[in-house]
Formats: sequence, C-alpha cells, structure tokens
Amino acid sequence: MRWESRIIVIGLLASGAGCVVAPSDPPPGIAPYDADAAWGGRVLVGSEVRCGDPQEGLPGYDDVTEESGVAFTPTIPTWDLGQNGTTSIHLEAAGGFAVADLNADDLLDLVFTSFREPPRLYLAVAPLQYELASGHGLVLGDTNASAVSAADFEGDGDLDLWFGTSEGTRAFANDGTGQFTEVTFGSGLACGGNVLGGAWADVDGDGDLDAYAIGYGSGSPTPGQGFTNDPDFLFENLGGAFVDRSDALATVTDGDGQGFAVGWFDADGDGRPDLYVANDGGIWEGNPPNRYFANAGDWELDEVTAGADVGALSMGLALGDMDNDGDMDLHVTNAGPTVLLRNDGDHVFTDVSLALGAFSDGTGGDISWGTTFLDHDNDGVLELATAYGHMPTKAGGGPANTENREEMADQLWVRSGDGWTDVADQLGVANPAWSRTLLSEDLDRDGFAEFITWSMNEGPRIHRSRCNDNAWLRVQLRDPSGANPFAVGAEIRATGENTPPVMVAIQAGGEGTLSGGPPEALLGLGLADSVSLTVRWPDGEEELFSDVPTRRGVTITR
Repeated sequence: MRWESRIIVIGLLASGAGCVVAPSDPPPGIAPYDADAAWGGRVLVGSEVRCGDPQEGLPGYDDVTEESGVAFTPTIPTWDLGQNGTTSIHLEAAGGFAVADLNADDLLDLVFTSFREPPRLYLAVAPLQYELASGHGLVLGDTNASAVSAADFEGDGDLDLWFGTSEGTRAFANDGTGQFTEVTFGSGLACGGNVLGGAWADVDGDGDLDAYAIGYGSGSPTPGQGFTNDPDFLFENLGGAFVDRSDALATVTDGDGQGFAVGWFDADGDGRPDLYVANDGGIWEGNPPNRYFANAGDWELDEVTAGADVGALSMGLALGDMDNDGDMDLHVTNAGPTVLLRNDGDHVFTDVSLALGAFSDGTGGDISWGTTFLDHDNDGVLELATAYGHMPTKAGGGPANTENREEMADQLWVRSGDGWTDVADQLGVANPAWSRTLLSEDLDRDGFAEFITWSMNEGPRIHRSRCNDNAWLRVQLRDPSGANPFAVGAEIRATGENTPPVMVAIQAGGEGTLSGGPPEALLGLGLADSVSLTVRWPDGEEELFSDVPTRRGVTITR
C-alpha cells in the first residue's frame, strides 16, 4: 500500500440539518470522536427528503426539456466531402456537455457545446429550472468545441471549465459566480490537435490536480482518405502552473492513436489513480488498442495489457463498481458490440460482455457513443446506460460493417438474473435521436438522478426521474486546506443493513464521451435508514462516519 491510512471515527444521529453530534462506539483501538477537538463542526447533514409519490420497482422518467428551459436545436453541419473545411470527426463529434455547480448555490448548472457555435451556459435558478446566461466570458472564436468538463484546476474552491476543441485545449478560470476568464496559455494547459476528451486526477500525490488531454486527429476529409492522428498530452500541476509530462506515457503519445475517451480510477486500491485510454480505430492495423496504465508513483505509469487492451472502435468510457466488490469496472462503447470489463484485482480485467449478453443491439450492430453507470432506482446495484447515434457522414453504412441506423435508440440495461435487460423503452428514455453522450445526475436534488442526453440533430434532452421508497445519500467532500478542494479521487464506501456495500469515486471529467459530471457522489442504499460511511481522501487518509441518516445530502469538510 502506498498510503498509511489513519482511521478517524465520527458518529452522526438522524437529527436536523447542519448538526454534528456524538458518535456510536468506535472499533477497538480507535479514538472516539471529540466534538471539542479540531474535527468538530465538519459534517453538515441535510434535512430528510422522501419520495412524495413512490413508484413500485423501477421508476420511470418524464421528458422535461422544454419546461426546464434548456431546449435548443443545434446547427447540423453539412459535410460536403470536406470541401467546406469540415472533416468527418468534426461533424460526428459535434458536441457534449458538462454538469457542475458553477456559482456555488448547490444547484447543478449545464454547459453545452455544439458545432462551431459558442458554448451555451445555463445557470440553474431553481431545481430543474434554467436560464441561458450571457456575458459569461466563454469565448472560443471560430474553433469547433466538442468536449467540456469542470474541475478546480486553480485550487481556489470553485469549478473551472476546460474545453477540447479542433484546435487544442482551452481553459477558463471561474471567479466563483459563473463568470470566466481564459487562462489557456498562462496556465500551461495549452496543447494542439483535435482534442476530444480530458480527465483530472492527482497523479503524483502532491495534493493538486494533474490533467490528461486525449488527441484524436483531423478526421477524413473525403471518404477513404487517411488522416493524421494527434498525440495525447499529460500535464503535471506545479502549484497552479502546468508543465507537459507526456514523456511519462511515451507509448501512447506518439501520435498513432485516435483517442476518444480517458478516465482515471484507482484500479487496485493502492491510493494512486490509474489510467484507461479508449482509442477509436483499434481494430485496424497500425492503430493501438485501448490501453491501461498502472500508476507506480513518481510519474511512472506502466502499461499493463492483462485483459484491458481491447481492440475496438471505442468512443465512450464508463467507470463504476458494477458488482459491489469494492473496485471499479469499465464499460467501453464501440461500433458494434460493446465491451464490459470486470476488474479482478492485481491489474487484471476480464471481458464479461458475451457471458452477460454482449451489451449489443443485435447481430447487425450499430454505433454507440457515450456510456455511464447509474443507480436509477437507488437499490445499491448499478445499471448501465449507452447512447447510440447515427453517423451522417457514413450514411451508406457505418464502420466495421455496422448498420448505422438512423432510428437506433439509446439503451438502459438493468440486472436480470445472471444477465442484463434493456429497459430504456419501458422507462421512457429510448431516444432514437443521433445521440452522442449521456450522463445521470441529480438535477432536482431529490436523490434520484435525471437522465441527460445530447444528440447532434436534436440537442439536449432532460428526463426527470420519478422515485420510489429506496434510500440514498448525496455526498459532497470539501478539503479547503489543499489544492484539491473538491477531493477529486476520493472514494466513498457505504455499508449497512438492507443495502449491498456501495462504493463511489469522486471524478472530474472522464465520463460518457465529450462530457463530464460534478465532483459529488450519489449513492443508492436500498432500504437502509442509516449507514456507515468510509471516506478515503485522495492522500489515503480514511475516516469512518457511523450512523449517517439516509435520504438527504451530506457535506463533509476535512
């Protein structure tokens, strides 16, 4: 183990909002919580929120896009065989979105990108009610922005925005109110190429966030014509100034990969974030497959191929503990059957796609993009959602002989015995639009996550989740003493009666495709009225919070 874990036990009782009270008895050898000590006042427990109209079984969704105020139809670019300067990938990766609280009001805001249009910032004025902001400072000029994610890369306690564009990365610092100033070059986060994704983590354990930007390439200007592949970039954060450390990953930054998605996660429980890179074009000679790198510390990231080096046309990546065994598993999308990788420990992954039904739309195969694990019914067991979308630049048939149907709908898979079943149509989210990405986030703060999608021909859709009687916790971590105030990389584990063990990691970027969610954790907890929470902070220190009441938000400040 890299870290020495110091266990601190804090007890909570199911009392009113914002209180910290006496604990239950700690395990032998661990000092009890002292309310008068330095730890006092660090835990805020919100009021209980229960479902007003509980549904039985799997609650469905309702489309609230129009009434939420975020409906818009993006400009669909015309691909004139590249004559108008638009390559295939510029059009197909036409936009994504970020979900984050950008003005510190505990409501989740939305940022959308679309082809050669300015970013749209929607600030929440109430749960699931948005207004389009202007004068926000997110100016990208004539470049095409695809990817966007939120992270506090300045380390000042508010969430900044990072964009991947056809001309490299763009970074914007937040003043805390949702007003932004571009700091791309002053911060050192500038890199060239067509960048389609990025993710943040404390790679070297020094307390601040480092970054990975994934380069794709120019795309095909005309059918059948080759194109250049852009390198990826790894940035080290040196006290707020970033320097290029791509040499630590020489085998993946040599310009031969068509990178589409990237994620950091602690695969083996040693406290260091490991790296997974999803590459398009991995089935063709000369292009690398997906790659996994184990973090050995001191900027030594060793490529490991044990089951992780999938050759696919990968576009999206999901990270989550699908089998409740305490480690992160992976789902990778594809043109054709998608790939589900079970984490078996010791940096070994097993492809369980075929055993579980292949997560495919059938023998013909269509094109899947974004993907995410979610617990829609809050039973403590993850479901899996996948965005499917037609590629208009390949209307005669998709890559690798995929059908590329215009009507192929998004999917939402739930556990069914030893396999999985697609229930997207039953729940009301089988959208046949040309989807590119999706996320599941608690926009109305009721403990049940909404289903958010973006498609290149219809724009955003928000489906509000109905609810049931199951329990949940929305956990936010704050570490004001360091340069990672939102504790990106922390892991939160919940145990208790009437719920399976649940583990969720705090992430920044690296979700879906072209997108990123907020640095918070929503835990489905079955019928548990209280649970024990173990928080492992990014530096490895662990704290145990006992008797935490459920069905509410909890903020833990270090």
